[in-house]
Amino acid sequence: MVSPNPNIPSLIYYLDYRVYSRPFRTPLHTHHGEWTEREGIILKLSNEQGQVGFGEIAPLPWFGSETLDQALELCQSRASFLSHDELLTIPDTHPASQFGFESALDSLSQSIPRGLTPMSPHCHLLPTGAAALNAWQQPWSEGRHAFKWKIGVATVEDELSLFEQLMQTLPPAATLRLDANGGLNWSTACQWLDICDHFSPPSSNYGKGALSTLDSSPLLPHDAMIDPAEYPSSAAAAPHSLLPGSPYS
Repeated sequence: MVSPNPNIPSLIYYLDYRVYSRPFRTPLHTHHGEWTEREGIILKLSNEQGQVGFGEIAPLPWFGSETLDQALELCQSRASFLSHDELLTIPDTHPASQFGFESALDSLSQSIPRGLTPMSPHCHLLPTGAAALNAWQQPWSEGRHAFKWKIGVATVEDELSLFEQLMQTLPPAATLRLDANGGLNWSTACQWLDICDHFSPPSSNYGKGALSTLDSSPLLPHDAMIDPAEYPSSAAAAPHSLLPGSPYS
């Protein structure tokens, strides 16, 4: 949890929340299987000055967070009226809830009307497998130039082959994020880092020497890296690479 902000006065906040469940238009395939719907809790905080802030609790228990039922139980255990300090006492066993409450508190303190925050750049999620080779074109034409691709779903050989094709297809200005969701072991992580080094352009040091960095860093087990109380800062994780779209352009 973050430390209390001395610049925020001690106020009473009013808490309201709503549970949601939204099916994905197209099921998402990850290392953990097919993901068909997104569930979570929308938080609303308001204060006596009329400011409003929103946050979202979106648990992913298969990735180390609390469950939706546990998050809901925590919300139900909180009173409708909370002090600032009470908002910062969410236990480390509930990381998704911590993020949701702190996001709501942060947006409330931004002095933006009705708790709305400016749109932040985000990655467009490409489908897994060969469908990604053409799926970037429509969002690209709409001005979205950063993409995310799930890996650790098929065999590493198949995915590396598709990755090379995708990198040759994407425009030079595109960026690509690889999201393994904890689905790589040491061997496959090294294979991915090796090919990421290959596709880094000579004019940039970004991503260069990834394998040598990994060799000199302790790679913690996945369940250890997601324990915020015991390991607040992991030395290395599975590749989450942001790469130029076309090598040597």
